[in-house]
Amino acid sequence: MRELLILNEFGNPQTVALIIIAAVSFVLGMNIVLFINDKEDDTVSDILKKWSYDKFFFLSFGWGVLFGHFFLGVTQRPFPTIDHFMSNLLSDWWPVIVVVAIVGIMIGIGYFLEKQDTLRVRPFWHLILLLLGVCYGHFIWTQNLG
Repeated sequence: MRELLILNEFGNPQTVALIIIAAVSFVLGMNIVLFINDKEDDTVSDILKKWSYDKFFFLSFGWGVLFGHFFLGVTQRPFPTIDHFMSNLLSDWWPVIVVVAIVGIMIGIGYFLEKQDTLRVRPFWHLILLLLGVCYGHFIWTQNLG
């Protein structure tokens, strides 16, 4: 019974907000500490930028999905037939399952191309991935359905 009480407390919106604030504060604090030290190009921002130009190019798509999911969104599904089919096939979690599969494929491509030493993603493709992610988060994995 005590275990269930603890799990229910984590579902509390205030607890979730505190966890998010703590995580963001930690990342910002680390970024400031790393900026102040003597090493060049070791901040969280620099490391994420370097990663995204190599095998972790999916980061641009991921940021776009999160932005579209949290800050945009439609009130009605644009493709209700596909939504109904996918909900019956997988579950109501199908947008999350599909985005995890897409990111997994992108990670696999990144590791494959890195081994061939041919991977260098240009900024134009980051913009395309970001916009595709925003569209996915906005139209497919939206929070505004009521």
